[in-house]
Amino acid sequence: MVPRANAGRHRAAMCTAFARILTRSPIYLTHITPIWTDATPDLGRVTRLRSEFQGMIMRRIGLADDHPIIMDALETALLEAGEFEIAFKVRTGEQLLDALRTCPCEYVVTDYSMTQGAPGGDGLALIERVLRQFAPLRLVVFTMLSNPALCGQLAQLGVHGIVSKNDERHEVLRALRAIEAGARLPWRSPSLRGWLHEPLKSLKPACKNLAALSQRELDVVRLFAQGQTLDEIAANLQRAKSTVATHKQNAMHKLGIANNADLICYAYDVGIVR
Repeated sequence: MVPRANAGRHRAAMCTAFARILTRSPIYLTHITPIWTDATPDLGRVTRLRSEFQGMIMRRIGLADDHPIIMDALETALLEAGEFEIAFKVRTGEQLLDALRTCPCEYVVTDYSMTQGAPGGDGLALIERVLRQFAPLRLVVFTMLSNPALCGQLAQLGVHGIVSKNDERHEVLRALRAIEAGARLPWRSPSLRGWLHEPLKSLKPACKNLAALSQRELDVVRLFAQGQTLDEIAANLQRAKSTVATHKQNAMHKLGIANNADLICYAYDVGIVR
């Protein structure tokens, strides 16, 4: 028997516990308040308030990937979770920037290699611009990359999550929930977790050499391996052609590579491009 003086407090505690069972997620706890004050539970009101709670935390999310089948699978997973509203779906870097200007959202999940229409044809430059121009947007990179140095660069840019396409698709949803809950950033999917904490000495020699490149040298190597000429790279990076050529030669020297064919093969081998 609950003392009469504590009856109201007891009912409120029961209500909170019941709401926790209904929602089955700690993300709802901050929105829970007592939902009845008399002795008889109003289950209809509980149901209505559960819907209201869910509506309060719906997050708008944009999807960007040049593979429609991947984007459709992501959309299905997110809508099934019932926690996100799809703000837009785009297939190029240019479309992503346009969509963010007209369709504000809290989250974006984007492929790393959204180079078409990206500033300078560079995926990293696109990510940097999105983070700078559309803060406090939360950005999750969904990628096939298998290179520790590039994952480290994404972390340095300030992305909120990095999810490998080699992991299960539900890892994207886990990333979004973890970020929402205030997890340490960047959140990484299982196959990437060791990379961002792995000592440099344990990486394969190719990755050690890659880490020695400056950001600009890495940009030039990536764009060159993607098929751009020195003139095109110079125009995209707004640098003189001679400067671009110097960056390329310095990178080749640091990597111990003697010709263009080997440089391109190296870039694909370590995951700079795919």
